[in-house]
Amino acid sequence: MIEWEFVQIAVEAPLPHPLTYRLPKNLAPAASAGSRVKVPLGKRYSMGVLLGEGVASDKFEIKDVSEIADDPLLGEKTLKWLKWLAQYYLHPPGQVYSLAFAPGTEFRKVKSKKRSPTFLTATDEKPKIPTPNIHQQRAIDEIESTIAQDKFETFLLYGITGSGKTEVYLRTIEKVLTLNKQALVLVPEISLTPQLIKRFVERFGENVAVIHSHLTPRERADQWWSAVKGEKKILIGARSALFCPLENLGLIIVDEEHEGGFKQDEQLKYNARDAAIMKAQVSSCPIVLGSATPSLESWYNCKLRKYKLLSLPHRVENRPLPEMTITDMS
Repeated sequence: MIEWEFVQIAVEAPLPHPLTYRLPKNLAPAASAGSRVKVPLGKRYSMGVLLGEGVASDKFEIKDVSEIADDPLLGEKTLKWLKWLAQYYLHPPGQVYSLAFAPGTEFRKVKSKKRSPTFLTATDEKPKIPTPNIHQQRAIDEIESTIAQDKFETFLLYGITGSGKTEVYLRTIEKVLTLNKQALVLVPEISLTPQLIKRFVERFGENVAVIHSHLTPRERADQWWSAVKGEKKILIGARSALFCPLENLGLIIVDEEHEGGFKQDEQLKYNARDAAIMKAQVSSCPIVLGSATPSLESWYNCKLRKYKLLSLPHRVENRPLPEMTITDMS
């Protein structure tokens, strides 16, 4: 229970700063920093997030907080990251904070009898787990060591197509699960990666939550909150999954980090790869950027030693590259 008479609320409106409201005593027991609240704004009501203690002013009429929502609190790490995001990308803070609540939140309490709406369903058949080659094992050891130390580090996993980057992801996530932490896997376009999701579901079964555009609002909220509550330890999704308020992260993976699909150019304009790196720093966990054709920014950051380069120079089991011919189309 907080004892603040006045509180700062970041309302879901195009305003550059939080607003001050009075917190009625009957709502105080349910209120905390990170609470989602309903407040009057002009002639209407707006949702917002309680950030902290506010200061009274004689210049303006201070209105009362109307309601405290029963959504899970946004934790300290999430609040810190969202504040950075709003400042860095010059976007109204209330609209940024609102992204941490899944569309269709009103369906959160409704228990769905359907199985998890991923692309694939887990089976009882155990997959064949390949033995890592020397380059894969070296990358796995580097990442796992950082995970165990609760330390932030940015790795660029550079490997040609077929070099086994996905197996490195899977092995390092196994390490995260042994520490009872969670992993976030971002992909540029969810509909283009059913094979990746298939590998994750085969290895980790019902522990995988997947967020994609083909879900209904109810299904999306169900997957979102199952990850927030820790019921599922692995969350896979496109760039919007980055906003899921996971407070116990042990690893973030950005697959195909060079892809333009990580850039949002409507409303909040941001690069999910760069924002994910800051989220990893706030969460004190490593982040792995995987690519066969790294972006110039990431490659240059490796040259500056800001990122650590992990190379997979050969295809798994030394399989040959496909034959290529150059044809003069003129």
